[in-house]
Amino acid sequence: MKFQITYKATGEVAKFRANQWTDFDAEINGISNYVYTHNTPESDYEFMVDGQVVSLALAEKAANFARNEWEAKRAKTKKPVRISVGATCLPNTYRTVWVKK
Repeated sequence: MKFQITYKATGEVAKFRANQWTDFDAEINGISNYVYTHNTPESDYEFMVDGQVVSLALAEKAANFARNEWEAKRAKTKKPVRISVGATCLPNTYRTVWVKK
């Protein structure tokens, strides 16, 4: 899945690879916050997912779908393990890391 955002006012194009869904999601969230708080039209931007022009809502759904796919793949191949990072056994010295199953 490839993502692209075109800013029509400046002509700037932001392209994202399929594995850059986090960057695309952050950009989409910033744009949607700006559109909804400043009452600007969504037509100032052009969103493309897999080479097709989509609306802002569909672009958000595509980013969420990519996140869900990534989480499902990670849950299938890895497992969370808590390790102690400090020299004591206090509860605040543990953190979670993901290791292969």
